[in-house]
Amino acid sequence: MRKLITTLFGTMLASLSFAQSSATSPGTGHWVVIDSGYQVATTTVGQTVAPLHFYNTSTSEKITGMQFRVFYDKTAFVGVVPSLKISTSDQYLQYVDSNAQGFLTVTLAYTGSSSTFNYSNGATFDLTFTHAAESVWNNLDSIKTLKVAGVKSFSNRAATNWGNDTTLVVYSYGGRFNQKVLRFATKFKNVTGSDAKNLTVSLEKRAKGSSTWTQVAAQKTNSAGVTVFRKFLDTTYWDVRIVVKGDTMTPGNVFSTADAQKINQSILGQYTPTGFDYYTMDVNGTTGDISIADVYSVYGRLAGRFNAWPNSKKDVMFFTVAEYNAINGATSNPTATYSTVNNFTYSVDGKDSITYYVAVKGDANSTGFKMARLTPIKITNPSNAKHYIIDETVTYDFPAETIEVNMPKVTVEEGNLVNVPVKVLTNGKKLGALQLDLKYDTAYLEFKTVQNTEKMMKWTTFFNPSNGVVSWGGADLTNENMLNDGEQAFTLQFIAKKPQDSWATAALWTGAKYVGDNNSKDMNITPAMGIVEVRRINKGVISINDLNSIIVFPNPTEGDVQIQFKIKEASNVDMSISDEVGRRVQTILKEHMPAGKYKYSANLDCLSDGVYILSVTTETESLHSKIIVNK
Repeated sequence: MRKLITTLFGTMLASLSFAQSSATSPGTGHWVVIDSGYQVATTTVGQTVAPLHFYNTSTSEKITGMQFRVFYDKTAFVGVVPSLKISTSDQYLQYVDSNAQGFLTVTLAYTGSSSTFNYSNGATFDLTFTHAAESVWNNLDSIKTLKVAGVKSFSNRAATNWGNDTTLVVYSYGGRFNQKVLRFATKFKNVTGSDAKNLTVSLEKRAKGSSTWTQVAAQKTNSAGVTVFRKFLDTTYWDVRIVVKGDTMTPGNVFSTADAQKINQSILGQYTPTGFDYYTMDVNGTTGDISIADVYSVYGRLAGRFNAWPNSKKDVMFFTVAEYNAINGATSNPTATYSTVNNFTYSVDGKDSITYYVAVKGDANSTGFKMARLTPIKITNPSNAKHYIIDETVTYDFPAETIEVNMPKVTVEEGNLVNVPVKVLTNGKKLGALQLDLKYDTAYLEFKTVQNTEKMMKWTTFFNPSNGVVSWGGADLTNENMLNDGEQAFTLQFIAKKPQDSWATAALWTGAKYVGDNNSKDMNITPAMGIVEVRRINKGVISINDLNSIIVFPNPTEGDVQIQFKIKEASNVDMSISDEVGRRVQTILKEHMPAGKYKYSANLDCLSDGVYILSVTTETESLHSKIIVNK
């Protein structure tokens, strides 16, 4: 039996294998059998061969001729030619290829003198299909199966050695045309050794000789830092590459005042930098020169003075395995030898996987890319929610010690000065860095000032009240004024615009919180009160009485939210998202709805980080609720 041998290019083109179901006859009778699957050839070969088998399991009839029709994908193939896999002497093979309609008609008759001739069982025909033009062939999502029936019916027949008609059945075990599958895996690890998740990786292709790349697919690395692409791509026709654009990725909750503390410790000689420290601590990119300017720059990012690093230095850096092995633990400054790459492409040309390492500028204490998560929680006593500060916390995807940043219960009257003292409960640990966002509802409270304790006045701090958020952060750059267990750090002061009894919900809630110990290591922060639950409630109890009761959770959100509300009577409903200046940025629904309770899911991935207004408007009522997007 002749087989067409196709070439697998490296380990990249992994063909799908299928059992040869035609090894036996489908049953008693006369059969032309289509296999379960056929491996298609490369663009370079240009033709794919599909063998057909004949079986005669009748004990009383000898078969001396046959006629049959098969149907194929006329887009993928521009023509097909049958040939015999048996001796061609005394055989008369004829065919008509109706490519415009996608079928092939075959007749075969024995022309010799033997009265006992009988076609034997086994591979009898090769169907040689010619591929469509390269530009068509290499853009097919799939190839239709080889079939036994189609729009043009046909009487499949066999001839006996007595010259009589008998039944011939064309039977298919699947007839799949299996295209070349490109499988390519990428693995990303933080230079700290942990896996880097949520990196966006793209697979791109271009026809050889072309200058234009197009994206085939894109996906984010999973929790193990891995992406795997499986696509029908023939690398004899396509150039294929992996692309990662680090300059478009936010590093996540990676750097904080603890990192500024760590950089300063290296300046003071309290910490000796090695290896990747020269890349992560040198945020302004002066060839690994770690200085007070880098401390200042970290504070500048945290305080909102900068929205990027000085000198246009990018957040995310990539290193090959060889570079990682050379840099990791190096005692001398390696930046002159190994420069950073923020965007990289990798040509898929013989390997089936690659590994890269990821570092983030400003990540002096080695948190790692996307290793910190802002976790909202629900307070323990929701029926009295407006008397509490709703708390959020930050957790890390690696083992870390835990402390508490304590927030009090508040009770205020209109015009009263509202003091919010912030203290730390560390279980005996000393803290050298602290960072906190406290968000407040400007309809109920007006921010006045922050009062640092005497010890905090000796820290290097930043303070930024803006758009309903008070950001405070600081670090002890001298290592002489650490915060001890139970000590108060500072007090935030507000003026109450309305009595608390008239508030619809809590007016204060925490946002990002970060702390570092005396060695600048990140620490988890437990909720000040309550249990961990990934949502924040907008009203004291989850009940829906009328349109004025609306629930949005989780809030803040990374993108997906659930919105619950009630329509008291049938009405046209318009639900939309607007920015803080009132411009509509997304319409969620706009339709007529009957009275009833509704739970609606929405995706806000198209929105950048910030504060937005959710509006639900009927013909008689309107409700506006704040949504915070924090990806």
